[in-house]
Amino acid sequence: MTLVKTYPPISRVDIAWTCVATDDPSPLHLDEPFATALGHPSVMAPGTMLLGWTGELLERIAGSPQALVSWTIRFVRPVWPGDQLTIGPADAASGETSLIATRADGTVVARVQYRVDQAAVKERNDKDDE
Repeated sequence: MTLVKTYPPISRVDIAWTCVATDDPSPLHLDEPFATALGHPSVMAPGTMLLGWTGELLERIAGSPQALVSWTIRFVRPVWPGDQLTIGPADAASGETSLIATRADGTVVARVQYRVDQAAVKERNDKDDE
C-alpha cells in the first residue's frame, strides 16, 4: 500500500471546480484581482481540496472509512495555483499516526493527525491473506 501521494500542479481550473463542488463562492478562491488586492500572489486553493485528498489517502491507509476513528488537519501555509503537493508520513517514526502535505520545494502546508481502529485493519489484512 502506498502511503505517499503526489498530485499534479494545482490549476485555477482545479480550484474553480473544487469551489463549485463545495459551493464555496469566496472571491479569495475565484477572483484574481480581489486576491491580489489583498496582497496575495494569486487566488488561494480552498482547504476542501486538501481535505479531500487527505481523506482519500487516509481511507487507503485505514482500508475503509469505518476503520478511520478520527483525524484532524491543521493548515499552516496557503496553497497557490502551480503548487504541486505531496501527502505522506511526517517521518518514519510517526508515519502510523501523522501525515504532512508539502509543496515540491519541501514547504509544509498542512499537518494531519489520525487514529485508525487497528482491529479493523487487522481483520482486513487477514481477509486479504485468505
